[in-house]
Amino acid sequence: MVARLGRHLDGALAEVGLTAAQYRALLLLAHGSSVPSRIADQLAVARPSVTALLEGLVARRLVHRHRDPGDGRRMRHELTSEGRQILRRADEVLSARLSGLLDMLPASRRRQALQGLVAWEPALDTALLLRLRELADTEDANDGTRAAGSVVGSRNRPTSDPAHTSTSSTKAGRVG
Repeated sequence: MVARLGRHLDGALAEVGLTAAQYRALLLLAHGSSVPSRIADQLAVARPSVTALLEGLVARRLVHRHRDPGDGRRMRHELTSEGRQILRRADEVLSARLSGLLDMLPASRRRQALQGLVAWEPALDTALLLRLRELADTEDANDGTRAAGSVVGSRNRPTSDPAHTSTSSTKAGRVG
């Protein structure tokens, strides 16, 4: 059932020229994520995949890429006005598609279907919050690792001190 619903929503997104992955990336950018590594972690995909995804959104002028003023090696991304506009349009199309599906249900079942969807919201919010905390902890641990090594490239140097061991290698291979 979830896959069937997903296909309906994919079709709605196609009407505005977006894939589900592009839509999710735009949503993350709209809610404050701007660094590719963070977006990759939140989407649970490999960083090269997110780079390609963001490149496509930049090429379509839905996203603007610029250097991080605090760290010139890091790139940041933000929605353009066109990106915000297509995101609003995608939300409208998705809402219309879901409303159309709801209209196909008998009136006595519509409320139950909506309540079922709404019932998932607290669990999804909690899962997102836990994931963001995990990412922040990983980022803090990685920042500590970088600060501990004063030589460029020392981040990858093996160490026997667990306090200075990076956890990024365990995150990079995670798919979902």
